Amino acid sequence: MVGMTFTLVVAACGTASSGNQNSVIGHGLGGTVFSSYPSSEDFYKLPSHLDSGSPGTLIRIQTISNANGLMTLRVMYHSRDTFGHDAAVTGVITYPTSAAPKGGWPVVAWDHGTSGMSQSCAPSRSSGPISTFGVRGVGVATDYLGMGPDGEILPYLNRMTEAEATIDIVRAARQIPDAHASAT
Repeated sequence: MVGMTFTLVVAACGTASSGNQNSVIGHGLGGTVFSSYPSSEDFYKLPSHLDSGSPGTLIRIQTISNANGLMTLRVMYHSRDTFGHDAAVTGVITYPTSAAPKGGWPVVAWDHGTSGMSQSCAPSRSSGPISTFGVRGVGVATDYLGMGPDGEILPYLNRMTEAEATIDIVRAARQIPDAHASAT
């Protein structure tokens, strides 16, 4: 029974949209740099040499969409594995493109439940904005360690790596000047 359930969960997410195939290199009003990759699949290839970085430090940014007053970005950022080693994690950040309130936009972190173990199940491989559940602000969603970048191992249901990845994508959102993510 467990094997059948696992198969259905993995099969359910099967293929996901590859997102924006032609990102544009540019600078946002606050100075955010948007990287260009020939396809979203190239985005997930780790750099040949990845320097260690502080948790939440951005490695890459790719535009998914800019529509209806919301910018949605695919991001790769530094986090930590169970042993405290540096690791690259991917996720999605969505923020309003309108003027931010004093102190910045509130940040709403969304953690996905069990969606399968295939990389195609990662939220950043879809093309939609992250919900903020009625709160006007910055929405962030991590793929969790090992679910996004190629060649990494998913420590399935490891609460520490999932928590670290969530905290670190909030830190990453705060590094994007155009997001105006609140520090509180």
